[in-house]
Amino acid sequence: MWPFRRRKATTSNLPEAQLSAGLDVEFVLVAEAGTLERQALLLCESLRRFAGKYARCPITVASPRADRRPSRETLTSLGRLGCVYLPLDIKSVEPEYGTTFRMYVSTEAEKISTADTLVVMDSDMLFCREPDLALDGAAAALRPVDVKGMCTYGRDDPRDGYWQALCQTVGVDYDQVPMVQTTIDKAMVKASYNGGLVVVRRQDRIFERTLGYFERSVAAKIAPNVSHRIEAGHGVVSGRGSELWGSSQACLSLAIWGSGLTVRTLSEPHNYPLHLFDQMSAEQQRLPLSIIHYHDVFAKAPALNPLLNGSTDLPADFRIWLEGKA
Repeated sequence: MWPFRRRKATTSNLPEAQLSAGLDVEFVLVAEAGTLERQALLLCESLRRFAGKYARCPITVASPRADRRPSRETLTSLGRLGCVYLPLDIKSVEPEYGTTFRMYVSTEAEKISTADTLVVMDSDMLFCREPDLALDGAAAALRPVDVKGMCTYGRDDPRDGYWQALCQTVGVDYDQVPMVQTTIDKAMVKASYNGGLVVVRRQDRIFERTLGYFERSVAAKIAPNVSHRIEAGHGVVSGRGSELWGSSQACLSLAIWGSGLTVRTLSEPHNYPLHLFDQMSAEQQRLPLSIIHYHDVFAKAPALNPLLNGSTDLPADFRIWLEGKA
């Protein structure tokens, strides 16, 4: 469906890293011209340096739009890190909702990868310690959403109409979807997961089903319509993108639970929502971090950045490396 080029990654020039026998994991992320390519390069470098046993796993960096290819310099740097570059030409059903391109990329990776486990990540993330990304028999491992937002407490919630309509449209039993607790505001909501870090068993085709559910919801004109303006890691989202904000995560949740699959909830140091640091409990602020989701934090002065002002529990070597990048 989409033209792509794959080349075999080489690891001879990668930093020394602990290897794990039988580890069959591939990381997938998106890079596009501008902010996303800079974020993607930093993410890949942090993965190679600080991800422990995962540091030598294959990394696929996808460019989903022909008019937004990463620069030659970025591609050269990614090549030095042993990454596979995957150029695609995707026509999204909702191009203003940028998350759709990650959905298409995830689905394509699911088709062409040979790894048992796929880890799809937002580009605005960093590894600082070896994470625990094991599925432990589940079909997916991920974190609940940060805050309630477009989620529903249940049938009396003003947002519940969207969830009921979505379940009906994609043929999922609403009552089959369990409750989870959000990370920051501790709300109990129908399961919705942060799409910035998603670990899946590839054979279950969770991403393919998620995309299919999303496309059906668009055709049915179903949208959360939560906000007119969203502050995302790559910039401000407004218009149609903000109307659809959160819908990909709702479709992901239904793709898992509606198929009778199971979830392993990752611990809080994974997909750590740094942009909400001031809203965290003191205990959350002191967690030994593994994978940081920094969103727009680097747009702030260093004194206001928890990664640079000493507020977070970070390994010394990571802090030195990051200070050299800031």
